[in-house]
Amino acid sequence: MKSSPLNELTAQDIVRKKIKMQKIKDQMNPEHEAYRPGAQKKLAEKHHKTKYQIDTGKRGRPTSLRNEEWLAGPSRKSSSPVNNLTEGDEIVSSAEGSANYRKSALNMLGVNNDSIAAVKAWDKMKSGYLKKPGGENEWNMEKNEFYYDTNKSKMRLIPTDDGEVQDEDFKSKLKSYQLPPIDNK
Repeated sequence: MKSSPLNELTAQDIVRKKIKMQKIKDQMNPEHEAYRPGAQKKLAEKHHKTKYQIDTGKRGRPTSLRNEEWLAGPSRKSSSPVNNLTEGDEIVSSAEGSANYRKSALNMLGVNNDSIAAVKAWDKMKSGYLKKPGGENEWNMEKNEFYYDTNKSKMRLIPTDDGEVQDEDFKSKLKSYQLPPIDNK
């Protein structure tokens, strides 16, 4: 922010800000008649801004409380999975790793996108069956023949032997979200 007379607070402004700050403090007090539990975060931000303006004598906004907490937290580099490799961990080239590990903020935080994508894929497949007459019966018969492939991000047939018997060893290694959802009707 540029230094200009318009950005500076006058003595009257500071007095007005102090009155405002006292009102905010009152509203944050649980015994006060205007206390609202749902407004406490917003009031804390107002208090933070007003205090900053009184302390600096300038108009403008400080870094928000939420962002200050974020900035004070652990280094963003330390939360990256690449920086947390231990001895024996394998580094995969980007060509190989793109299918196995999609880089996103959710993956870096440990959230599994595959389960979300699997639910969407199952819903899309089911809606395709339900569009045609008799589709629900066909869906109920055929849904157990498929699984969601997390590497290719699509629905695939469960491998079978020559007698069309599903490979139980393969099926046992699948996660629950890769198998068809259970209809609770």
